[in-house]
Amino acid sequence: MESQILQGLNPAQRAAVENYDVASLIIAGAGSGKTRVLTSRIAYMIEQGVAPYNILALTFTNKAAEQMRSRIAQMLPDSRSRYIRMGTFHSVFSRILRENADRIGFPESFTIYEPSDCKNLLKTIFRELNLSDDRYKPNAIASRISYAKNSLVTPGAYLANSVYAAEDRQAQIPEFGNIYNIYCQRCKRNGAMDFDDLLLQTNILLRDCPDVLARYQELFKYILVDEYQDTNYAQYVIIRRLSQLHSKVCVVGDDAQSIYSFRGAKIENILSFQKDFPAAKVFKLEQNYRSTRTIVDAANSVIVRNSRRMEKHCFSAGDVGEPIRILKAYTDREEAEMVVSDLRDKVRSTGDDWSEAVILYRTNNQSAVLEDNLRRRGIPYRIYKGSSFYDHKEVKDMLAYIRLVINPRDDEAFKRIVNYPTRGIGDTTVQRIAQLAAERGVSMWEAVDALVAEPAADPVQKTIARKVADFVAMIRSLSLARNEKGLYDFGLEIATRSGILSVDEVLDLVGGYEIERVFPVDERTEERTREAGLNLWYVVRFNEDYTVEQVIERLAPLGEVQYATPNRQIKRSYDPTRKAMPLTRETLEAIKRQTRATQGEYPFNDELMVKQWNLINRGDLFTGTEACEVSRSVVGADVQCEEAWKLSTGDPSIIVAVLDEGVCQTHPELRDNIWTNEDEIDGSKKDNDGNGYAGDIHGFNFVTNTGIITWDDLNDTGHGTHVAGVIAAQNDNGGIGSIAGGTPDKPGVKIMSCQIFAGNAGGNSMSSVKAIKYAADNGAVILQCSWGYTSGTANSYEWGTPGYADEEQWETLAPLEKDALDYFTHNAGSPNGPIDGGIAVFASGNEYANSAGFPGAASMCVSVAATAADFTPATYTNYGPGTNISAPGGDRDYYWDYGEGALRGEAGCVFSTLPYNVSETGFGYMEGTSMACPHVSGVVALGLSYAAQQRRHFTADEFKKLLYETATPIDDYIQGTKFYYRYAYDLGYTNPTQMMLSNYTGQMGVGQVNAKRLLDAIAQNGTPMRFPNLYIRSTAR
Repeated sequence: MESQILQGLNPAQRAAVENYDVASLIIAGAGSGKTRVLTSRIAYMIEQGVAPYNILALTFTNKAAEQMRSRIAQMLPDSRSRYIRMGTFHSVFSRILRENADRIGFPESFTIYEPSDCKNLLKTIFRELNLSDDRYKPNAIASRISYAKNSLVTPGAYLANSVYAAEDRQAQIPEFGNIYNIYCQRCKRNGAMDFDDLLLQTNILLRDCPDVLARYQELFKYILVDEYQDTNYAQYVIIRRLSQLHSKVCVVGDDAQSIYSFRGAKIENILSFQKDFPAAKVFKLEQNYRSTRTIVDAANSVIVRNSRRMEKHCFSAGDVGEPIRILKAYTDREEAEMVVSDLRDKVRSTGDDWSEAVILYRTNNQSAVLEDNLRRRGIPYRIYKGSSFYDHKEVKDMLAYIRLVINPRDDEAFKRIVNYPTRGIGDTTVQRIAQLAAERGVSMWEAVDALVAEPAADPVQKTIARKVADFVAMIRSLSLARNEKGLYDFGLEIATRSGILSVDEVLDLVGGYEIERVFPVDERTEERTREAGLNLWYVVRFNEDYTVEQVIERLAPLGEVQYATPNRQIKRSYDPTRKAMPLTRETLEAIKRQTRATQGEYPFNDELMVKQWNLINRGDLFTGTEACEVSRSVVGADVQCEEAWKLSTGDPSIIVAVLDEGVCQTHPELRDNIWTNEDEIDGSKKDNDGNGYAGDIHGFNFVTNTGIITWDDLNDTGHGTHVAGVIAAQNDNGGIGSIAGGTPDKPGVKIMSCQIFAGNAGGNSMSSVKAIKYAADNGAVILQCSWGYTSGTANSYEWGTPGYADEEQWETLAPLEKDALDYFTHNAGSPNGPIDGGIAVFASGNEYANSAGFPGAASMCVSVAATAADFTPATYTNYGPGTNISAPGGDRDYYWDYGEGALRGEAGCVFSTLPYNVSETGFGYMEGTSMACPHVSGVVALGLSYAAQQRRHFTADEFKKLLYETATPIDDYIQGTKFYYRYAYDLGYTNPTQMMLSNYTGQMGVGQVNAKRLLDAIAQNGTPMRFPNLYIRSTAR
């Protein structure tokens, strides 16, 4: 039976609807029923079994999208049409950006700037740069910025292009590139995007986040685009990216109706569609159902003269119609007179209502003379202009309040309302706030707190500070009210708001909430948990009608709430999209043959130790090749294990918690050194030991909230297993070596797997703080953490929004992390064991930044920078403030040209264990400060093992002091210039990147971690370990 959807379609329309499973170009002349074809095609696809959520339909106006959705709903008997992703380019991709904003350094609640906001921001920049108003006009500069963004030219690319610079000089705006750069930085700092950013940032998201691109490519299997002839380059690239996987893209348009080239539309997009999709089918809708034959023929006679066009012949089966009249006028007044007179005569002759007539004019300034003529003749009229409602001052003020409540980083909204209604905050105060914000690189909202906190002797300044603080409190209060009241009542709240709601009332407002303790009750440790105040932390889950920011804004001002903080995503200190470089079976056999020839040169029988320069560096791995004559290896540029192993190889009483991907517990090198919870029952789903975590036999999976540790997800990198191997792979078993893994006869330290990452599942602050406390409560004395936040000084264009600027900011904005780490550093260990307190070891980060990222940069933690095999800083490592110590981390870009046939990712990197789903041999290479970090964790574990064996006791602070004092000085090696090949794939060996090592001198912490010197110092320091008093209960009565 024929589908009802196909009924009434002409043959060309029907063909365009039925052939939906291939790339399609539908050339639709004016009035040819293209909207009906598009809606029928979508409805027919769904009827034939295509899932609605696999369809992406893009239009140029919201009205068109609403009409299409309505028509589709009428064609289908159910509500399936509601699941189609349909809308304008900007609306659809703004939603996608909000879903993934954190991936490109924006908050989920980013503001979308109106043109007036953009121009105000530009005016501010012009003033700061002292630029002439005559040359730098906001409209012209905004237009040029828009053109650059729609051409996908970022500020960095613009500044690097000499052609653009020459054009700007010729146009007498030589500072445009600098303005563009500052403008984009301010927008990002303010948590804002302009309209063009919605396309530019979508392209950046899809370009830089292949997992996101893959997700949407798989989701949007069918893509339909209306008015394709009016797409610009940015829209074209998005469509190309999304359609690469399935190529089932259908575009509808008419090259003869391309009218938006002035705002970047590229007619080439539709003309070259068949080149982009060679297998595409072309459907021509040539019958015009709207116009008379006279009009269609006239249009054809003009269109045929176009130099570039797609062949088609439009026709009409309608009436011939009236002849086309052309009126000539010499002035705009004469033109208006002729138009209005002609209109009056037609209405009088036909008897139609005035509402049946319309006058179209090209520009708004033409309306004045037309209005004059209409008024003189007593003809009623109504002017339809854009969204003039939103141009009213009172509306803009209300919107500014709403924007600031949602996105406190929105400087333009802040400036508009900080003194409206008047509250004694004049221009001078606002300028002082703006200056403070610029100096500190923060938003004006963030600067307000600093202004209030600064001591002011002058009573006037005290009053101003108090009034600014009142404004802050009012905005927070308004955040509670904005979902309760309409716009008018919300406006009244500005002046009349008083009192606050209780926690229960606020949570009732967000609906469907659940509330529970962050840290489950463990009777063994509950007393110290309460002493630390961790029992007061609760997690609140609420329905999707509210954002995290909205709920926090409601909760934060409450007297009962000390802190309200979001469950932030944490960043791995390694690229989760790049797996390790696996060791092949062929290479493994070759290494073993080589090792047999040099048997006896290493302390253990581990045949793969020759590849572990990080443990024992003989200075013979990177001694020069034809491609690179410079030796890049120094004897002893390791962690000095060889001599340390004569004193200790590890002790099973020392537990290292690895907060990372799951550790492969069955790996032959690791299985004997995996921690076991003796009070738990293997395979049980119950909490048998009462510690609040069910089934935690070898640790806990904080991603899935189960005791099942995983390491075989398709998207796992193997990082957790690699880290564990550096610390505790078993030595002297014929495989690889480790720092503290012991031997078959003398067991080494234990690895507790605290899994906070799994495949593509990113970690968050909630899982990390739970893992930290779990580690302390279950015997771990060392935290191995290859994660954190981006450095506060990282390049924002490459790494997204910089992280915390200093420890005070981190403590203020991440108080739960601070409390959890405080708990670990003070409560791990035992007063009767080798250490009282815990050592938290973090990677400093890989953003090439001159400060370490938090939490590692906090004073309570040990933050580790990375070095190469010659003691030089690894090219990627963070350094400077917050960095405590260095360790080998690998440096593949430095050793790119090293070793004949050496694979990138192998030469110069750290060799360790990997899960067998990542490497067929169970071994492979990785690099990063995330690889340097376990070297320090391993040396600390080896040191504590020796302390236990020597019965020496230390506080955590005493032990950290020894760790730092015994490091190997490396500044003498950090001299001159280091060359590396960060972009070798693109540039080859002809353009190495230079690294000025003088910038790193004295900035890599105290030096490189040294196991032998640490163990020697342990023997000479600390206090004798003491046994606790034992009380034996008598059974006698």
